[in-house]
Amino acid sequence: MANRILVTGAGGDSGLAAIRILKASGFYVHACDCSDISSGLYLADSYSILPKASDEKTFLEEIKNIIKNNKIDIIFPNVDEELRIFAKYKDEIDAKIIISPLETINLCQNKLETINFLKGYIEVPRTNEAFEEFPLVIRPTVSRGSRNIYIAKNIKEKEFFLYYIKSLNLIPMIQEHLPGKEYTVDCLFDENGKLIVLSARERMSTKGGISLVGKTVKEERINKIIEIIGEKIRFFGPVNIQLKEDKDGVLKLIEINPRCSGGLPITYKNELNIPLLAVKIAKGEYISPSELSYKEGIVFRYLSEV
Repeated sequence: MANRILVTGAGGDSGLAAIRILKASGFYVHACDCSDISSGLYLADSYSILPKASDEKTFLEEIKNIIKNNKIDIIFPNVDEELRIFAKYKDEIDAKIIISPLETINLCQNKLETINFLKGYIEVPRTNEAFEEFPLVIRPTVSRGSRNIYIAKNIKEKEFFLYYIKSLNLIPMIQEHLPGKEYTVDCLFDENGKLIVLSARERMSTKGGISLVGKTVKEERINKIIEIIGEKIRFFGPVNIQLKEDKDGVLKLIEINPRCSGGLPITYKNELNIPLLAVKIAKGEYISPSELSYKEGIVFRYLSEV
């Protein structure tokens, strides 16, 4: 495994997950982040500091320099703001980028458009209706991770959270509250948009939107939802899809993130190595049926120092 892999977002949980798993799989990993105090930089074999993706031209040129200077073969983008740049300029970048098409990135990063697009095909939360019941979920239509997502318990909280999100120059939306079990589904798609494997895990304990305790499960109802989503939206590489039950136990889509999930180590601990499989797909290598099998079980996560 001589490949040299670039992983962006070394300070975020998805970047950390990709770095740790790829390193454990025997790859040389070059990590990147816009901050030099990102812990993932110091878990990788080497690292670079990137400009912020808001400066698109400078960001792109620095990526090209890093690829050339470090002989990078494959790129795992993990920062939401960077995904559009990698998808938009993938033909200009001299490395294999594991990323979904630009139209998919644009669709999935707008949570309201995602829900409207899939409505009628799968169950989705009631959104922007004339709600009278509480609690309600107030969130931006475009958000990153669990930022600025609030539960309003009464009309005053609803008005406050709507005002606050608007004050951030974001467009809010209102959704029904889903009180049931929450699942993250780690998926992998090939370059033709074919679903290769999925692994669902119940989010038993979370902090900051990241799973601390997760239970890998195998449920046909989840498989059917993911298959329908994969038929309607074209993906390539790791994708994480979040689902949650309503008060009647009906599973509804929360959001789709076309990148590695922050809780991916839970799936990896249960013997499914999605980053490794993604590399094998990118290289056109054979994947055996045994590599697609995994076990069910609970995984506990903890902090570690570097």
